[in-house]
Amino acid sequence: MGCLETRTFKPDQEMKYNPLIVFSCLVSMLSTWSCQDVGEEDEANVLARVKSEVLLKSDAESIYPKGLSKEDSLQWYSQFINNWAVDKLLFNFSKYNLEENTQQDLELLVEQYRTDLYMNAYIEALVAREMDTIVTTEQARKVYEDNKSSFVLNEALIKLRYIKLKADYEGMREVKRRFSRFNSGDQAYLDSISIQFKSFFLNDSVWVRSEEVIQSISILRDRDRMDVLKKPNFVQLQDSIDLYLVQVNAVLARNEIAPLSYVMPTVRQIVLNQRKLNLVSELKKDVIKDALNNRTFEVYE
Repeated sequence: MGCLETRTFKPDQEMKYNPLIVFSCLVSMLSTWSCQDVGEEDEANVLARVKSEVLLKSDAESIYPKGLSKEDSLQWYSQFINNWAVDKLLFNFSKYNLEENTQQDLELLVEQYRTDLYMNAYIEALVAREMDTIVTTEQARKVYEDNKSSFVLNEALIKLRYIKLKADYEGMREVKRRFSRFNSGDQAYLDSISIQFKSFFLNDSVWVRSEEVIQSISILRDRDRMDVLKKPNFVQLQDSIDLYLVQVNAVLARNEIAPLSYVMPTVRQIVLNQRKLNLVSELKKDVIKDALNNRTFEVYE
């Protein structure tokens, strides 16, 4: 007689059992079933069996990690087979012991999940093929203007450039002059010698987070010097080893509206999401319309 009886239990019934005994019974069941005839399956290709389900060598080979030693390989196969067996045995155990209405509810969820998987895969493939992914500046600006209140900053943004170099750098005067004037020729010059700088950032037309600036320019981590980042200005800072040239061009404080250039990736995604919703909505309408016309879908009075 088997260790696990094929019966259902009632919620108000009190069931007490030792988990070790249950596990031993499961293993015993696996051993018993494994010794049975595998039927039409090629026995040489079968690793294990639970009732009418078999685990084939090909199932293991498809995910077998390469490069294992003989000992590790044996251990891996043992664990793989045991995991498979436990899954199958506990699944069968649950079907015997769960209330029928619970099983029906679970089957409905499984069927709905299967439907959703197929439907979503088809929709994603259709969207990838049909949807226009180009977002013009005008389209982005309209969405930005219509939703400006949604783009409030939760941290300060800064436009700046900076150079960190040795305090005794020989060409310091020329670097300062070029850094301060910063015309196209100066930018090209500073870029050409940037390998001599300890660190630098010269793209002062983009907004960056103040926290990133503080992390990049170590001398600004001193709270007494953080005021440098609160308004447009030029500062020269120096410690015992290095000199820092910092030009702040613009500052946006926390709770101000983020500029379009900074939130462009978010705005673009909003535009694409709306297009996707519209495409899916039209698809659903077309599906119903075609089905009604072809009489594959009918609504009865």
